[in-house]
Amino acid sequence: MKNRHHTSRRWLLGAVAATGWTLFGLMPLKMASDTAGFLGRSFGLRLLKRDVVARNFRMAFPEFSEEKIAGLTRGVAENIARLFAEVARLGEISRRVGGADVELVGAHHVTPGRPAIFVGPHLSNWEVGVIAISRVLGPMNVIYTPVGISSVDRRLLTYRRKTGSTYYERSRAAMRAIMTGIEAGRSVALLVDQRVPSGPTVDFFGRPTVATGFPAWLATRCDVPIIPVDGRRERGDRFVITLSEPLRPADFPEVDREKALTQRMMTAVEGFIRSAPEAWFCNKARWRTEKNKPIDKESQRHSQPEDRQAMAE
Repeated sequence: MKNRHHTSRRWLLGAVAATGWTLFGLMPLKMASDTAGFLGRSFGLRLLKRDVVARNFRMAFPEFSEEKIAGLTRGVAENIARLFAEVARLGEISRRVGGADVELVGAHHVTPGRPAIFVGPHLSNWEVGVIAISRVLGPMNVIYTPVGISSVDRRLLTYRRKTGSTYYERSRAAMRAIMTGIEAGRSVALLVDQRVPSGPTVDFFGRPTVATGFPAWLATRCDVPIIPVDGRRERGDRFVITLSEPLRPADFPEVDREKALTQRMMTAVEGFIRSAPEAWFCNKARWRTEKNKPIDKESQRHSQPEDRQAMAE
């Protein structure tokens, strides 16, 4: 009975997503984003794991009041609703790159033909960063984690492919393709702000946590820079993507190089989130509880092995 209910819920969510994308796809970009934002702020809290989001904010910002945290949580619901609507217009957003609506700052940090590893958090509309960077470097390889609803994942992939980049579901086979791509001069992009099963322990918002060591390992092995990416939505149809100073493996001591690189990467990501916490989609537990148990189990279910040996195989 429980499995049947779970299947029915996934089918319903898939049907709602398909209907929403169809409707938002008929609207101008700003109207779609603003409409979705209003709906998300008004009703989206029901779809969020509010307790998890609020707990993440309490741990990241212990100085914030409960009223402030409640406001940030509503902002998260609004932002993810806007992103949902904007995904249906990725083709239009792609055509706007280079104009006033999609601005890329820090393009001097990259050179066509020279690959890099672009990392960032689930902040604002993280899909737009791939579009903007691809205009400079050409199509990239992107690592993603599926939502877990097959109809939604298929349609998401259809929209994402309009960016011109290649999307790989997180797996060992994907890691091999990523390494081959870097050797051929193709950059890679991935999100790094969620908890992973294994990796170096770093400081994140003043708390120890495990972060993915894959970008640092890949950067060291292939001698390519890690470039943290900050993406902001300034209004419904304007985005600013900022590329930070490259983190080059050779600039870090050889001893514990990968851990030091990972720490610097996560410090940059933390800075992006601090500047716009209401746009941070922290719907999965980022830190463990005092008893060293995950706050929620879904993040474990979708996680893949992150150790270096698994990446190399």
